[in-house]
Amino acid sequence: MTRKILPLGLAALAFFGTARADLLVNGSFEEGAFAPPSNATMTLAPGATTMTGWEVFNASPTWIGVGDPWGLDAVDGNLFLDLTGYHSGAPFGGVRQTIATVPGHEYRVSFHLGSSNTYGRPSAVTVSAGGTSGTFTSPLMGSTNDWELHSLVFTASESRTAVSIVGSAGRDYIGLDDVSVVDLDAGVVVGGREWRQLTDTTYVRWNEVAVVCPTDGVTPCSGSIHRSVDDTYIDVTGWTWARSADVQGLFESVVQPAVTNFPTEFASYSAIDDPDIEEALSAAPGWFAPTNTDAAGRYLVGLTATDSGDLAYRPDVRDAIPGNSDWVRLGTTLPKTSRQSYTGVWLFRPYGTALQLQSLTLKYGEVAGCKSVSGRVTLSAPAPAGGVIVTLTDTLAAATAPASVKLPEGATYKTFTVKSVPVDSVQVGTVSATLGSTTLSQPLTLRPMGMLSLALTPSKVAGTQPVAGTAKLECKAGPGPITVDLESSEPSVARPVAASLVVPQGVQTAPVDVTTSKVLVTTKATISATANGRTKSKTLTVTPAASVSPTVLNFGSTAVGSTAAPLAATLTNKGVIAVTIDSIAVTGTYASWFPMTENCPNSLAPGASCTITVRFAPLAAATRSAKVTIASSATATPLAVTVRGTGVL
Repeated sequence: MTRKILPLGLAALAFFGTARADLLVNGSFEEGAFAPPSNATMTLAPGATTMTGWEVFNASPTWIGVGDPWGLDAVDGNLFLDLTGYHSGAPFGGVRQTIATVPGHEYRVSFHLGSSNTYGRPSAVTVSAGGTSGTFTSPLMGSTNDWELHSLVFTASESRTAVSIVGSAGRDYIGLDDVSVVDLDAGVVVGGREWRQLTDTTYVRWNEVAVVCPTDGVTPCSGSIHRSVDDTYIDVTGWTWARSADVQGLFESVVQPAVTNFPTEFASYSAIDDPDIEEALSAAPGWFAPTNTDAAGRYLVGLTATDSGDLAYRPDVRDAIPGNSDWVRLGTTLPKTSRQSYTGVWLFRPYGTALQLQSLTLKYGEVAGCKSVSGRVTLSAPAPAGGVIVTLTDTLAAATAPASVKLPEGATYKTFTVKSVPVDSVQVGTVSATLGSTTLSQPLTLRPMGMLSLALTPSKVAGTQPVAGTAKLECKAGPGPITVDLESSEPSVARPVAASLVVPQGVQTAPVDVTTSKVLVTTKATISATANGRTKSKTLTVTPAASVSPTVLNFGSTAVGSTAAPLAATLTNKGVIAVTIDSIAVTGTYASWFPMTENCPNSLAPGASCTITVRFAPLAAATRSAKVTIASSATATPLAVTVRGTGVL
């Protein structure tokens, strides 16, 4: 027996009525962070993504709102663009956006070009998409605020196509507003759903459909319907089996859309020679092909997922011959085990090009194994009723992406988290997202964990004093212990006690001991810790062990011939070895005005201090100063204390 496979059938190629799905986001520039500093006008720099969905390029356009002082208004909404910016002549600003497309489909870019007698004519833009470009110019004559509709048709060759519009001629104004892109080769689409032709699925039983299509009206079918009457398999993967309420909504949008014709999902409607029903069953591009035709008219009949016991609901539509009643009957039924040659299946899916997987991004392309990576999937349009499920996979042994994410109705993006475990060698792979026939991938590299931080306490220390530190890994060590190498940029000044340390598995931190040496001047050393090629460093400042405080003694005013009360400075050894004191003396021209005494030993023990006491005895009415200098083994140049005072009569 030959197994026959019927390919997934495409619906007829247009929308109901005149509306088509706009694939662009924010085509009228109404969305985004519009915050004009003045004149209801905001200048956008090249590279800016301030306007939702758009990127600015080439030069700076201006984003203009209600109340601008030039008498210009948007053609759609409240906001629009002037591609000249605030200058006359080239270069002109441009905007671009990348959309999901179907290779081989024709698309039309439509936009309004603004011009004004006040600010110079003509204005012109160049539009580019899918390898096609065109330049469009405003009329030479007009009024102060004119908008003219233009369009460019292109054929997509890739699943994603960049659409760009850039100014090409103008003096002080090139208006742009109401940009849209529509698929001229779309199926029967309404409300963001593409409905499959029922002629693809005739002569099947309700029970045969239920094998591969869930009946909840939300979950897509998976596999092929086995039409047992002729052993044919009809691929319906990705399509959703409509419930009666879905068909009710469909025909509310088809038959006199402004009127409620179907108060319930089982209602009936009839009218003589209804033009909407006639057109819907015309088989013309964008409309349904009838599943049956006889002397009384044309019919469209299909099974829904809604059932009642042993019966399945089977809405039918008739376009009768002229002068007779056309109808839509949502409440008709058929036994689940029966089949009819003229009865198909009501199937829909998110509009294939209006709702595609537009992008997949990962916050980082490389992380330590054990770290998580956030990702984001973005649709080309808001998710329809019932939401959209995007499947996720990865190719890394040490990473786990969720099996799928669901975008609820109205959502355009959803974030997710890829988790990983520690690795001992680099793993390179991809994370992928799939919606329908579109799969997007991003590379992800997992590496062995490295250093997260190195802390030193204190960060400034007297030479010979020890320093305690902590080395911290990016995660708890794994899949085994982690070796951390330690080094110093100035080992003669400060250095780790050990050249390396080992962080046990399951532990994230380890102590780092640093020893310092005697220095004669303040010196900096960089201490570094490295694990698996990733280094963290800290700067340690090492000062001479001896210090004096305060470094200024100010006696103020003292009567000539008298002596001011004594002031003192303290010399301290902050190191761990003794400091030899070579000399302590008052120096300078007026040293005799500042008699000094001190109790410092020749060798100042670690942690010890001594006192230097100075008095001020002015010899004349004048302000004078001198210095107390302290020469020791701890510093290359003597420590100094400035002493000053003023003699008065």
